[in-house]
Amino acid sequence: MFGRTVSGFGSRAKRGEAAPSSLLIQDAAGNDNKFTTTIGASVTNDNDFSAPFIVAGLAGSTITFGFYSQVVGNVNSFQWSVLNINDPQGVIASFSSTPSSGSITGPTTVNWTNLAITLAGSIGAGSLAEFQVRVVATNNGGSDTADYTLTFLMP
Repeated sequence: MFGRTVSGFGSRAKRGEAAPSSLLIQDAAGNDNKFTTTIGASVTNDNDFSAPFIVAGLAGSTITFGFYSQVVGNVNSFQWSVLNINDPQGVIASFSSTPSSGSITGPTTVNWTNLAITLAGSIGAGSLAEFQVRVVATNNGGSDTADYTLTFLMP
């Protein structure tokens, strides 16, 4: 048997680890493609990425966002980041965050709960801003990426 290595009875060649898949963001209640907000002491789940986040009555407020990742497969690390801010009308006064990353053990989830966005003190009617976030789950087999856009709207 030239060109083959026999490892022993019952052994077989091992394939590499599959890359993570089906990565998505959930809110703290486990709802897919949703996010959690905290304004003052009020915590709200079930905020939908596909609908604008209405900022009426929130001018000057700081909103803390909670993103909870969910993925299929083993993960060595998660990396959260802010990709882009599109805010031509000045809805967002500032934001602060230390994007979460690092190695994990146990369930294949890592949370990012310290993104705080402070809205402008005065927001004109019809103003719109977009804030794009990304999460990447990585293992030895590769990575999976999920991008989400938060849309802020003053009706």
